[in-house]
Amino acid sequence: MRSRTPGSGSTVPRRPAPSKHSYILRIAYNLGLRSRKRRRAAVTLDDARAALHLIDEGPGPARILEARAELELLKQAMRELTPGRRAILLASRLQGIPLHEIAARYGISQRMVERELKHALTHCAERLGKKIIRRFGPRPRPVSDNQRSRDETEE
Repeated sequence: MRSRTPGSGSTVPRRPAPSKHSYILRIAYNLGLRSRKRRRAAVTLDDARAALHLIDEGPGPARILEARAELELLKQAMRELTPGRRAILLASRLQGIPLHEIAARYGISQRMVERELKHALTHCAERLGKKIIRRFGPRPRPVSDNQRSRDETEE
């Protein structure tokens, strides 16, 4: 079945009129598609932060206070050191100067620099309540039960 379009002279195929039921289903389907596309396109603030790596991974207020208190303890421990030990500790750990250069700078042996550094580190670790991590020198020998009992009687 073909109908003529007025004034055109051509014929256009005519479709049967859709039923009301199929028309409503088609509208619902199209609305669903649009809604789905909008949800895909929508980005939440959390998604944006995660994508841009803007999530604050810095320390919280409690950790900041703890770090400040620890820094004050370290400053006090550093003030308690002798000037020579303080200079050796700062040169070695803060400035990264090799021990042999520190020894040459202060006119002492490298072994003496190691001892002074060990004493300075031990002092600071004790004041901060930290465990000492050895970075040089031989490993400590295991203490026998006999030696332990002798040490306890001497104290």
